[in-house]
Amino acid sequence: MRHLPAKWQLNDEWYNYGKTYWNDVHILITIDETSYIGGENEISHTDVTYQDPMYLQHLLGGIQYAMGIDNN
Repeated sequence: MRHLPAKWQLNDEWYNYGKTYWNDVHILITIDETSYIGGENEISHTDVTYQDPMYLQHLLGGIQYAMGIDNN
């Protein structure tokens, strides 16, 4: 998450997670749920998103984290 600015605007579809998912979870990032109308989809549903260098770095970081690769 270090590569992302404090405020990152990305026009895409977002998913609202209920607080029931927050038990025993370490939250890494949150979004302002008042800034959009809630939906049922995750991020990255447009071709434009995959052209955003910050999103691509974010995606790569998630993959590396899942693989146990530490890129400090």
